[in-house]
Amino acid sequence: QQLIPISTSDLLNTPVKDIEWVVDRLIQDQGITIISARPGQGKTWIAMAIAKTVALGEKLFNHFNVKKTTVLFIDEENPLNSVITRIKMLGMTHETPVIWLIGKGIKVTSDAHMEAVVKICEDNGVGLVIFDSLIRIHNSDENDSRSMARVFEQIRKLTKKNIHAKARFVT
Repeated sequence: QQLIPISTSDLLNTPVKDIEWVVDRLIQDQGITIISARPGQGKTWIAMAIAKTVALGEKLFNHFNVKKTTVLFIDEENPLNSVITRIKMLGMTHETPVIWLIGKGIKVTSDAHMEAVVKICEDNGVGLVIFDSLIRIHNSDENDSRSMARVFEQIRKLTKKNIHAKARFVT
């Protein structure tokens, strides 16, 4: 294959589609978004707030417009009791269109697990998947770029199906 560079001028003259957002200017549709911070800084609270507002079509933090869609929240970090307590504190109700997989041992590096997740998304009209947390959904070495490339390759299976994958992890 011959390498042919393109000029900035040609790039600027190339028609592009407008960016679509799940959460305006924060979470791009058909992309992967990662929230990173030290433990105990509120990442799970933010992820749950995003899940609620996207599922209900409300503004995130009363500021950011969202694209309303059903949310799948995969929580491999927190015990069931903690999840239930938090969703009550956030004001989620029986009608909030968030579905949950909690403590199921899901690994995105497993083809069988990812096929099951994709099927759940397709069967339930899910447009946003939240993983809590990245370190819990794979057995790869996070300091090895090849290993992590495989993890994100698996997560991209969701984006190829028009399901936005939002992974939250602790560094």
